[in-house]
Amino acid sequence: MRRILCLTTLLLAAATPLCAQGLRFGALGGIALGASTGTYDGVGVNSVSGWGAALTLAPDGLTDDLTARLDLGFAALGGQSFLLTWPESQDQYDFDTGVLGGSLNLVWNFLGSGRRATPYFIGGVGYYGVRVQTAGPMLPGAANTSTEGVVGYNAGLGLRESKFFVEARLTTLKNVSVPALGRTDLYNVPITVGLWF
Repeated sequence: MRRILCLTTLLLAAATPLCAQGLRFGALGGIALGASTGTYDGVGVNSVSGWGAALTLAPDGLTDDLTARLDLGFAALGGQSFLLTWPESQDQYDFDTGVLGGSLNLVWNFLGSGRRATPYFIGGVGYYGVRVQTAGPMLPGAANTSTEGVVGYNAGLGLRESKFFVEARLTTLKNVSVPALGRTDLYNVPITVGLWF
């Protein structure tokens, strides 16, 4: 997590001079909704929600309708999970998740760029530091915490008009360790609005 934070700080410090060399700089934020399915029998579905914010950096387009984009951000998610201990009962766990990292994405204006409002597809891969804190009946007295780096994927749609844009993406964090519940893939859907400077 510390390495990711240091890398993020260095990239942000370099953003201002880079923008003067044909790069665009922006910011976005919004809410995150989603769910996570357990990877072994007896684990119920985790319901998660939260918020997120990110800074984004994009060079001049690779073509008129295709460009790359680097997103660096943080998300805070919270929710509940159910572990079935007996056929007639279930234990409930509360968890909080913090995600810090970045993704490299491709942006495609699939209807062309010569429009006042331009729809686009965005998708990519990233690396994230994930901290999960769990509290429940099998963890008396204090929450149990795990922190690790994981690979993630995202894909979604956006709409851009002038300097403003709105996006909805599905983000998958692979093989995340959730204390007391094992490992699972975490899914969330950030719905964000942003601004290019």
